[in-house]
Parts: sequence; C-alpha cells; structure tokens
Amino acid sequence: MDNDNERAERNTENETTKEKILFESIKLFSQKGYKEVSVRDISEAVGIRASSIYNHFDSKKAILDAIYEYYDQQWKAAVPDVNELLRLAETEAADIVLQKMLFDWKPELQEIINRIYVIATREAMINPEKLDIINTLVMERVKPMPRLLLARLIELGKIEPVDIEAFVNLLAHVAHSATSLNLTPLRIDGETWFRCWNMLISLIKPTGK
Repeated sequence: MDNDNERAERNTENETTKEKILFESIKLFSQKGYKEVSVRDISEAVGIRASSIYNHFDSKKAILDAIYEYYDQQWKAAVPDVNELLRLAETEAADIVLQKMLFDWKPELQEIINRIYVIATREAMINPEKLDIINTLVMERVKPMPRLLLARLIELGKIEPVDIEAFVNLLAHVAHSATSLNLTPLRIDGETWFRCWNMLISLIKPTGK
C-alpha cells in the first residue's frame, strides 16, 4: 500500500512538473518565438535542470506538439455540439440557434489560447509553409459548424438564402484577427467580441418561421 501511495505521489509530482514545462513554454514561445527559446530557457523558467526536461518531453519539438495538442483539446471542449444545434434548428427560432454557435472559452484559459495562436502565427510568418498550422487552429476549424447549420436553416426555410461560403470565410477571418490582437494593446475584450458576433449574426435574416 505504501508503495502504491508513493507511486501516486510521484505521478502527481511528475504531472505538475510536466504542466509547468508546458505552460512556461507557451509563455516563452509566444514572447520570443519558438526558435529563439532554448531548452535551458524553459528549464530556468520552470526551476529545474535542463536535463530534467527530457524526463517529460523527448525534445523541444515534442513540447511544441504537446502545446498544439493542448489547444486542440481545449477547442473540442469549448465548441458547441453541432448535432445538438442541428436538432435545435428543427424547433427553435433561427436567431436563438445562431447565438448558440458562440464558443464557450473558459475565461482562465483565454490568455493561454491566445498565446498558442501567437506561437503558430510567428511560425507561419517565419516559414510560409507552416500556414497550414493557422488553418488547422482557426481558419478552417471554425467553418464546418456554421456551414452545416446555415445550410439546414435555409433548408427549413427559417432564414433567407445567404452566401454560406462568404459568411464562414468572414467569420474565420474575424476570429483570426481577434485572436491575433488579444496579446497586444489592441486586445478585444469579451463584451466587444460579443457585439462583433451579434453584428455578424445580423447579416443572417430570419424568415420568422
């Protein structure tokens, strides 16, 4: 039993250290750029020896991959269930359903999410071949849900026909711009984003059905 308790304590300690490495790396990579940050920089920020980093991650690249995986997990937790929205479209007014497309980021995660996006943006600016990272994180990821929902609302006759691809592209670019600004003095607060969202939604005209 004692051995089991000691093992559990060690696992908890290791996980805490691994999380510290992840979050300190997010800060450093977003501030200086991935290439400019060394494993030693990360270890000093965490307060451990550089060699100890490799007990948790095989390489600096493995840390970056874990950062993007973390972003992916948080995105999946925040994005509304498209199947639920499609079910709501059958019975609820179009404007109510459209409002529910808004992502529910936890406030305490917002800065971390923004920093991860900055990391990806820096990488893409240095190497245009990595633009697919930006597309994967935001640009293409925000499109499927509104694309499906708008098509269904049009099919049900609940909204007037609209250029769906134009709308989802506009939404993606607004999301990209807002996220990119949020670690600058021009950051967009939650209230402003909600007002922008309402403006976008106002482009969709309900039929009253």
